[in-house]
Amino acid sequence: MKLSKLWKPLPRDPQRAAELAGRMVVSVEQRFGAQDPATADALIQLAGTRARLGQLEEADRLHRRAIGIMERSGEFGNVVAVYNHACVYALCRKPDEAFEWLERAYARRE
Repeated sequence: MKLSKLWKPLPRDPQRAAELAGRMVVSVEQRFGAQDPATADALIQLAGTRARLGQLEEADRLHRRAIGIMERSGEFGNVVAVYNHACVYALCRKPDEAFEWLERAYARRE
């Protein structure tokens, strides 16, 4: 099941969005399991909120976890997750890593 069917838009306030996204990850993980693509979608949402709060190391960790789930499940169609991961590296002022992830996103485009 796609998370979009369960997910409501996050509030604009990054702190509130992070709180709600964190609760959604727990809920989705309990419902579908830690390795389900729906959990990966929830982790991507949480990573985005963490990045907006400036918690870039946490955003990096969450994106890596989500990407790992998608790769293992064979449902690695989410180019946006890979692109967002590149953005986290750009925000961290790590251009080599950012371009590496941009190249991965480009390679996965449809």
